[in-house]
Amino acid sequence: MRRYLWFALLFLPFLLVPFPFYLTLLNFFAIAALVALSLYVLTGLGGMTSFAQAAFMGVAAYATALLTTRAGVSPWAGLALGLGLTLAFALVLGLLTVRLKGHFLPLSTIAWQVALYILAGNLVGLTGGHTGLTDLPALALFGLPLDSPFRYAFLSLFLLALLVLALHNLRESRLGRALLALRGDALTAASFGVDPAALRLKAFLLAGGIAGLAGFLYAHFLRFVNPTPFSLEASIKYLVMAVAGGVGTIPGVLLGSALFTGLEDWLKDLLPLLLGRQGNYETIAYGLVLAGILLFAPQGLWPLLAGKRAFGRPALPEAKPLPQRPPSGRRGEVVLEARGLRKAFGGLLAVNGVSFALRRGEILALIGPNGAGKSTTFNLVTGAIPRTGGRSSSSARRSPGFPPTASTPWAWAVPSSTPTSSPR
Repeated sequence: MRRYLWFALLFLPFLLVPFPFYLTLLNFFAIAALVALSLYVLTGLGGMTSFAQAAFMGVAAYATALLTTRAGVSPWAGLALGLGLTLAFALVLGLLTVRLKGHFLPLSTIAWQVALYILAGNLVGLTGGHTGLTDLPALALFGLPLDSPFRYAFLSLFLLALLVLALHNLRESRLGRALLALRGDALTAASFGVDPAALRLKAFLLAGGIAGLAGFLYAHFLRFVNPTPFSLEASIKYLVMAVAGGVGTIPGVLLGSALFTGLEDWLKDLLPLLLGRQGNYETIAYGLVLAGILLFAPQGLWPLLAGKRAFGRPALPEAKPLPQRPPSGRRGEVVLEARGLRKAFGGLLAVNGVSFALRRGEILALIGPNGAGKSTTFNLVTGAIPRTGGRSSSSARRSPGFPPTASTPWAWAVPSSTPTSSPR
């Protein structure tokens, strides 16, 4: 029953009827929360970082703006076109970038984000440049125009509540558990049958579609679009929202969105009065607030407030030890054997002619200095990486000569002519 409490958000507009400004702020919170939840999918579940979520918003926003103002069609057709273009853009971007690791993935998304912002500002004949496109039609639902913040809040909050329920179910599903495993250790997840590249691409597409929906709502709420709300600074703001609240939890993402949506407007009014001059000082304040949150609550505000993490180390959960099984099989028999294992990364020969036999009841050590090829040898035996040459065999039914996601028999020989691959 607790999951249905999210629909209590739909009653907020009634409480804020006497305060039109706060109704507008409520709509901005719902839209920002949608974008932050897209980062929950990418970062909280998949362990990826993106600075292009505002660009996905912009693709959908400009698509519906052009379709409704130039072609005069229904905004709901603009939603279909906007989501279609956003998913196509996310597919192209994902195919080019999701295989990247470390800091290369966020850097590549920054490049795409900046490029699209520049295009939106310079294609004056199409996008209106920095002046933007005006007079977008208001949304209408069942014949009722959503032309006021009060009416629009019901749609934005309803979509937000539906998305929260959907993402909660996603986290508990097999796909969600696979994403969490991928965030922890992609190699281990692959050994259990997960395809890391395909799963990252699915998460990228889902996150892009959610951000595109937010862009559609933003465009028809303000009924005006220009490049500024879809800049790199906006993407950073959404990422700060998600991280500050706790990007690993849905309530944390909502908390961060609500905090920074209200804080932004408050700081824009307060800081110029304190400093005596106009400027975008709220950006500096964001950085200070985020630094303080990450210093005292590294997992975000929500885990701290919910009591799941104190200022010190989190308490480890109690668990019963696994039952010990009596040894089976004949002592001294070979349980794992490797012959002539070889691995070359281009011109670098990492492993060359390694052979050993592991017998039941003995401990076999593989020692050597850093860079000697110990981890590579282990990955060759387990099948985490393909071999250039050699073979290994075991009593198990799995082939270490094929990717971990393959379901093939053990004990396959790999000829030395197998194409090599370079490390990523």
